Amino acid sequence: MSIWSRVFNDSHNFSARLKKCHNEKAYLFLIAITIRSFYYKFSWSDAITKSKFEKEYISLTVTTTKTPDRNYIENCVKTVEEKAKKFAIVYEGAKVFAKKMKYKNWKNFRYI
Repeated sequence: MSIWSRVFNDSHNFSARLKKCHNEKAYLFLIAITIRSFYYKFSWSDAITKSKFEKEYISLTVTTTKTPDRNYIENCVKTVEEKAKKFAIVYEGAKVFAKKMKYKNWKNFRYI
C-alpha cells in the first residue's frame, strides 16, 4: 500500500507528495519517518530516484487490525511539540538571564 500520490525526480531534485492524510500531525510524522529512513541510505553519489523510492518501505506502528496506529502517531507528534515548546521557553529564559549577567571577574577556560 503506497502513501504517496506522486513521485518526481530529475538529476538533482526529488519530490514526493503524500496521498490525502487525516491530519497535520500524521503528515509531520510520515515526513519525519521518511527523512529518517532515507537520510543515511542515499547520498549525492547514490542519489534516490523515482524507481528506487518506489521500491522502498517505511515501518509504521499498527493496531490489532493491522492498520497504522493513528493514536500513536498523533501522541508522538504531540510529545515532540510539547518538548519543543519547553525547550523554547528554557532557551528564551536563558537568553534573558545571559543579558542580565555581569561579566566582571570572569576568566576563560578550555572545555577539555
